[in-house]
Amino acid sequence: MSKWLGRNSMLLSSLMGSALAFAPACEPAATDQADQQPGSAAGERVTSKPDIGVRLAASGGSGDVDKASDFFELGSDSPDSPWLGDPATHLCVWSGVGGDFNSDDEFAGGESIVDWKDWDWWRVYYRAGVSTTRAICTNWNNFVVPSGGVKWISDGGWAEVYANADASAQATAWLGDAVTFLRGVKGEMQSNTEYVQIDQATSIGTNSILRVHSDEGDFFDFTFLDGYSQSVFVGVPQRNLARLIGFNSTTGTFVRGTVASTGTFEFPVSTVSGFSAYWLAGVNQGICSFTRMAGNFDGGGERVRIFQNGGQWFVQASAAAGKGIYAKVRCMAYDQR
Repeated sequence: MSKWLGRNSMLLSSLMGSALAFAPACEPAATDQADQQPGSAAGERVTSKPDIGVRLAASGGSGDVDKASDFFELGSDSPDSPWLGDPATHLCVWSGVGGDFNSDDEFAGGESIVDWKDWDWWRVYYRAGVSTTRAICTNWNNFVVPSGGVKWISDGGWAEVYANADASAQATAWLGDAVTFLRGVKGEMQSNTEYVQIDQATSIGTNSILRVHSDEGDFFDFTFLDGYSQSVFVGVPQRNLARLIGFNSTTGTFVRGTVASTGTFEFPVSTVSGFSAYWLAGVNQGICSFTRMAGNFDGGGERVRIFQNGGQWFVQASAAAGKGIYAKVRCMAYDQR
């Protein structure tokens, strides 16, 4: 009961303190490092927060991979918004974004983030009347843990570009024995070359990287773009690459593998070319989230969403005529043995 009273009192304070009740303050300023990129324009700010924290979600135990049905999807339009669930019992991942990301005003532009750190409770961040956010939350007990293994989630990484010229930033995420997803984006996205993305590590000894790039600014027009990441670890540290669910075109089935396995283990969607929708892993096989987000989000129905479609996860991108929306998705296997 005290947990709920504490949560509701924080919500009341938030409502009283801001006209944008469900458009909370942005991520705290980076303190770990701040650099000016070589050749960048005067006045450019490029910052990042490496993802070095550790959050113990649960230890040991094993789920039933054939009955991993304890999950739910909520969003900024849900009755309990912005609250999702307790990080001690559930892992929540970013599953939907839509709206207008055309403004370069960091206090009025698009925002779509899923996070637990600020409130010790999973919640969605969005800009009321401007952008939307959705999340899929799965019970930690759905994961099958190898003997001696643990379950961890990271504090989360952050990288920002704020400039009047082309610029990039990056932040270090966890090693390749963990899966790193995007957990959100904030700022201006108007093309495929303005993006936030995860480069998943291809070995257990190297780090995954969060990358942010913006190329819309000029001398008279500053632009900003923030990208956010989240790493998830289930298993024995440094034993093997994180297990993913991908598609084997030879057998026509979804299979368990790693980022280095043969087959499709990252699924791209686009409203311009290729596929605007993709079938993903079975809902009992794993949990899926974004590894790249880019495009011309102008508020004309532009959105990308991962959702349950029968017994499988499904990702779909949509946009108004002439608007290009791009995303990529990976699926983390429940069975990490």
